[in-house]
Amino acid sequence: MAVSSSDLFNIWAKVYDEQPNPLLALEQRFLSLILPEVAGLDVLDAGCGTGRWLQLLASLHPASLVGVDASPEMLKRASARLGAKSTLHLASCTALPVQNATADLILTSYIDLPRWIDGQGFDRCFIGKRVSFPVGAVEC
Repeated sequence: MAVSSSDLFNIWAKVYDEQPNPLLALEQRFLSLILPEVAGLDVLDAGCGTGRWLQLLASLHPASLVGVDASPEMLKRASARLGAKSTLHLASCTALPVQNATADLILTSYIDLPRWIDGQGFDRCFIGKRVSFPVGAVEC
């Protein structure tokens, strides 16, 4: 029986934040060091999952926070974690429900994984070309 990436992420959402994951720990340690100042910026987290990065970024006083994820269960956890601190959208990162040139900073953490699971390629840098301001930063 084949399982889609959507099914896998919906199942994984139940333990995603509690289950030890060395890749997430490594990512947090290093990405935290290189994130630019976000105060006053419009931030998009494409593939926000349970909202772990959005929660951290909310404490840094951005102008706005938008999270997009294709997993309803991941977004349910993000919503519980963030409340009104972020606008969340259920959508694919290949069809972002945001206007062009609306983000100063875009975070894309592990958004390639679902497409690898489903046997498709993905170029995440198209996101930055479409939704960031010309001087926007793209953190991949």
